[in-house]
Amino acid sequence: MFSIYLLFIPETCRNIVGNGSIPPQSWNKPAIQYVKDKRKKNENRHAAKRETMSKKQRPNLLSSIPILFQKESFLILIYGAFVYSGYIMILTGLPQQLSSTYNYNSIQVGLCYIPIGVGPIIIRPIVGRVMDANFRRYTRKSGVATIDNNVQQDIDNLPIERIRLEISLAFVYISSIAILPYGWVMGLQKPPLPAVLVMLFIMGLCTSASVQPLTALIIDINPKSPAAAGAAFNLVRCLLAAGGAAIVNPLLNSIGRGWTGTIVALSWILLSVCWWAVIILGPKWRKQAKKA
Repeated sequence: MFSIYLLFIPETCRNIVGNGSIPPQSWNKPAIQYVKDKRKKNENRHAAKRETMSKKQRPNLLSSIPILFQKESFLILIYGAFVYSGYIMILTGLPQQLSSTYNYNSIQVGLCYIPIGVGPIIIRPIVGRVMDANFRRYTRKSGVATIDNNVQQDIDNLPIERIRLEISLAFVYISSIAILPYGWVMGLQKPPLPAVLVMLFIMGLCTSASVQPLTALIIDINPKSPAAAGAAFNLVRCLLAAGGAAIVNPLLNSIGRGWTGTIVALSWILLSVCWWAVIILGPKWRKQAKKA
């Protein structure tokens, strides 16, 4: 009988539980009450967790699409995608050119890609420091206090477009200058391989360096949806890169290596007007979008 009371019978003394609304002390609870309390506690925890999750914004797979229809973001992304597409065209056409010109096998062709990969490794930390220095220079000019320790900086009074894109444009123009002679040198009957590798190194270094400030700018102007902005850039550049990779070999066969390189370089130079428009008009567009 004592075991039954210990396991199942709840406390009923009014001095302890009143009319039943006062929970008893732990030593006045039967064993079954401990099980019920634990189950109720778990249910409350799960309910609170579900409520918290419902309050959070659910991920939207199409959230990157509206970013493409913003004037500033569209011009930034489309030109960045053209640069990436031209870069992929050079990389895609390289194996055919090396194998037909130097009679290289797949291993030798692969080794010629090393300079393209070394350039980005070298330049990445350097560009990061250049970006920081350029940012601090403009904050001093604008009289804006610089915030460190990974805190989001207020850019309303900063020409953030110029701060980022003047670095990217400089590297794009240098890369264009490297691609022009690269195409014509590869068109020679016996092109000097060291010259080709040096130009590929410069192109890989500068193209990678131009993307770093671009990526930072995309996040700067879309602080509430950085992941969606990054996804929008990946979507556009991969679509254009796929098209560039598809047409590069027919283009090489029809107009030759020199003119193919010239088309890529000139398209980069001419279409850079997109980024210049962002530098000039971007702050105005950003303020209009914030007021809307």
